[in-house]
Parts: sequence; structure tokens; C-alpha cells
Amino acid sequence: EIDPDRVDLHRFGRLIERGKNARLPDADRAAALTEALRIGHDTPLAGLSGDWVDEVRATWNRRRLDAAVQWGDLELRLGHPELVIDTVSDLVGVYPLAEPLEALLLRALHAAGRDAEALEHYAVVRQRFAEQLGTDPGSELQAVHSALLRGELPARRLAPIAPAQLPADTPGFAGRTAQLSRLYSLLTGDSAATPIAVLSGTAGVGKTT
Repeated sequence: EIDPDRVDLHRFGRLIERGKNARLPDADRAAALTEALRIGHDTPLAGLSGDWVDEVRATWNRRRLDAAVQWGDLELRLGHPELVIDTVSDLVGVYPLAEPLEALLLRALHAAGRDAEALEHYAVVRQRFAEQLGTDPGSELQAVHSALLRGELPARRLAPIAPAQLPADTPGFAGRTAQLSRLYSLLTGDSAATPIAVLSGTAGVGKTT
């Protein structure tokens, strides 16, 4: 008996289930799927062969593909199209005929403002399907392509920008009359020397202001 947390197959499955949990914030779900995809990058049961091993690998690959598409959807909602493009561009080499992955890549390119690349990529995918399968891409990929041509895909979502400014000035003080009077007297004095004052006190008493 082995602790399930020490078996990648079990950890992979639990992380995917966490990624599917719609009650969690998108960022938490995306983080779980990111870890699942990191685990899923390696070949399961490497060095082994047999029908059961082949079945486990096939299931693993299907779940990895589904997790990648779900992860990409979450990251697009979070405003990270470039991250999706980088990751999915590598995965399409592993799954060259996976339409959901190609549709995700088109949407990510559009979200990044790279519509021309998206249209060029669709042409490449269409040629690949024609050569390897003798058919056009399926309805899902064609629908994304048509929406792209008609300008009906969702507009790019910009990632939120964290504020980067100092707090607003304090408009006034209460109970600092004596201290302020001494400071004002230094500024309004007749001496030609530059006045210097040192303020001391615990944090939060208004020294900076």
C-alpha cells in the first residue's frame, strides 16, 4: 500500500477534479490544472508495455488534453492569453489533430490581438486535416474561425493593473497645534539660514505628512 499523494496518477486525477470545481475561484482552479499538466508532461509507466499499460496511457493522454483545454479557458478568463499561446503552441505538436486545442489557440491569439496569426494558423490546420484525414476541420473549429472572421469573438480582456501610487495626503491634523506652530515659525522666521527640524514618533502619527 502506497500513500496516494506519492503516486502521480492519483495526484493527477485529484488536481483535475479540483480544476473542474466551479465553486472555487478561477485562479485556484487554473493553479490546480497547471500542476496537473506539469505532472502529465511525462510518459506514464515509462519502460513498461502491454495492453493494460497502453490503456492507461491512452486514458492519461485524453485527460491531459481535456485538462489543457479547461486550463486554457480559465487562463483566458483571467486575462492571460500570451501564457495560453505559449503552452498550447507546444501541445498542438503532441496532439496535431485535437480540434478543441486548436480552437483554444485561435481564441487565445484573438484575445492577444493577433487576429492575422489566428487566421494564418487556421489555414495551416485546415491543410493538415486535409492531408492527414482527407476532410475539413470539424464544426467546433470552423465555428471559432467563422466567429473570428465576423468579429464575434469576445474582445480582449486586459489583466488588471495594480495601483502604483502613494496614499493621498492627509488633509489635516487633530491635536498637533503646538508642533505645527513650531514648524511654521521656522518657515516664517527672518533668519537667512536654512531651517532644519527633526520629527520623531511612533509609526502612524503623521510624521511624513
